[in-house]
Amino acid sequence: MNLIVLFNACAQLKTSEALNLAKTVSKEMPKSFYSNPRLLTSLVDALIKCGDIQHAQLLFDRSTNKSLSIYNAMMNGYNRNNNPSKTLDLFNHMKINGIEPNSCLWSFADSQFQSEGSS
Repeated sequence: MNLIVLFNACAQLKTSEALNLAKTVSKEMPKSFYSNPRLLTSLVDALIKCGDIQHAQLLFDRSTNKSLSIYNAMMNGYNRNNNPSKTLDLFNHMKINGIEPNSCLWSFADSQFQSEGSS
């Protein structure tokens, strides 16, 4: 639980120091911690908000226990990085894998479809 709080603080700071701290701590975590969806989502969110979407993508891709929250974090990251096509690809991938979006995610996806259509 302490690591989730730490990663959430890093996400709020959005600095290079926070990014370095999140990466350092994540490298020292036991491998079993990566199977905790809440912990992994908070780490992915911190990486994205601190500017390292590539590392976040790598962790997401390696995750075997993907939850709705980690999909939300990655889609939000793609959106922050002005990449709506990856957001929509991930949304479709999520549905193919049997993860049902909630109403907030449906609204978000709808806005992405509309912005893609006007591009």
